[in-house]
Order: sequence, then structure tokens, then C-alpha cells
Amino acid sequence: QAPLWVFLVSAISLFMYQSLDAIDGKQARRTGTSTPLGELFDHGCDAVSNLLMIACSGGATGLNELPNLFLSLIIFQLSVFYVYHWQSYVTGVMKFNRSDHMTQPLICPCALVATF
Repeated sequence: QAPLWVFLVSAISLFMYQSLDAIDGKQARRTGTSTPLGELFDHGCDAVSNLLMIACSGGATGLNELPNLFLSLIIFQLSVFYVYHWQSYVTGVMKFNRSDHMTQPLICPCALVATF
């Protein structure tokens, strides 16, 4: 078992990552420096970091010892990520309402890490 501060730092770091990831796109659009390549790069980085977040959260909380539950978490997280991006591909717009935002599914690993 790791010390408590490790889990708290992990949860705070994950929250900071989510916040800064949301801010960079808004800043690019505000300054007029947003490009399709920048958006593609941002979403590619998000895909890689999602997988790493799930793996680290599962290892920190011991979910890697429950392979079925861990696999379910991975499938859920990546499915939500894929569905949001497929929706934006089909409609041409990434729409964010109160109920369908990428931050809610990403808070699950943060809460898991903070509680252990």
C-alpha cells in the first residue's frame, strides 16, 4: 500500500490535467490560433493519456487484481471517448451539454484514486 499523499497527488494531478486540457482549446479559439491539426494532436494526446490514466488508476487501486472489472473500466472509458469523437466526426461539431461532457467519465478514475 502506498502512502496517502501519493493518492492525493495523483488525484490532484489528474484534475489539473483535465482542467488544463479543457483550457488550451478555448484559448486557441479565442486567440484565433486553432487549427484542425492542433485539434487532431490534442485528441490524439487525449486518447493516449486516457489509456495511461486507466492503467495507472487500476494499478493504484488494485483493480488490476480483478481482471474482469478492470477490463470493464477500460472498455467503458474508451467507448465513451470513441462515441464523443464519432459524434463530432458525423455532425462536424463537438457539442458539450451539461450531461454529455468528457469530464464526467474522466472524474471516475480521479475519484477512485482519491478514495484509496
